[in-house]
Amino acid sequence: MAGADVRRLQPDDFLGLQVRRVVLTGNHLKDALSDDVFSRLGNHLTSLMLGACAIRTLPSRLVLDLVHLKVLHLWNNHISVVPNSFFVANSELRELSLWGNRLHTIHNSTLFGLVQLRVLDLDRNRITTLEHGALHHISDSLEVLRLSDNHISALSDLLFTDLRQLRILTLASNRLRFIDARTFIGLRRLQTLCIANNRVQFLADGAFQHLTKLRTLDLSNNRLERVWAGTFVGLNSLTSVDLSRNRLSLLPEATFSQSPVLRRLILEDNWLTTLGRPVIQHYILTIKSFTYLLT
Repeated sequence: MAGADVRRLQPDDFLGLQVRRVVLTGNHLKDALSDDVFSRLGNHLTSLMLGACAIRTLPSRLVLDLVHLKVLHLWNNHISVVPNSFFVANSELRELSLWGNRLHTIHNSTLFGLVQLRVLDLDRNRITTLEHGALHHISDSLEVLRLSDNHISALSDLLFTDLRQLRILTLASNRLRFIDARTFIGLRRLQTLCIANNRVQFLADGAFQHLTKLRTLDLSNNRLERVWAGTFVGLNSLTSVDLSRNRLSLLPEATFSQSPVLRRLILEDNWLTTLGRPVIQHYILTIKSFTYLLT
């Protein structure tokens, strides 16, 4: 029923159906959803697609009867609030997509019940705050967390500490100004971290020291002026790092001394004038805007 100009739904519309997947993407449902509109599908439904449906308000019991739901798409709507304990009955949900909405805060109760969630996409919202403990409910299962293109200006200490299974974390296009040494504690399985397009001026020594499995780090388009030998300590598995479009004027020779498998280093559009041989001999570099390159 995608793009079928559906404007209203009633519970009886699904009477007698035993379907696993309902796709309503691109309809104009707005506020036409009721608490029990999908209740007759509860014994069978595993995927519900409600992207781009102009939904403004989520009925508090909309998915309460969908106890076998594994995939829920609510992207590109106008949702500003997820009701408290909205997912309390959705313990089998694996993928939740809420990108392109108007969420401001992820509360402690927002994700309650999602004990098997693996993918959470919150890109392109207006999020300024993730309350302390907001991610605790999904700590044992979450593998992918997308928070890019929001309004986050700071990350509280130990916010991600319980996300023991997390492999991908994107924080691009926010308003971050610094990365503390305690920000990423606990993310021992993280492989990809993107903090591009922020306002980061300062990276604490040891900011990434707990990310021993990290392979890809993107810090492009920030305001970094200096990095030190201790900035990237602990990144033993790092293979690619992007530091392009910053304000770096110096890259110490020991900067990546603890990253023996690093092969790709992107440095274009910085203020660098010199690089010594120890910095470049092991890496494939992407370098532009140089005054002088010492080899």
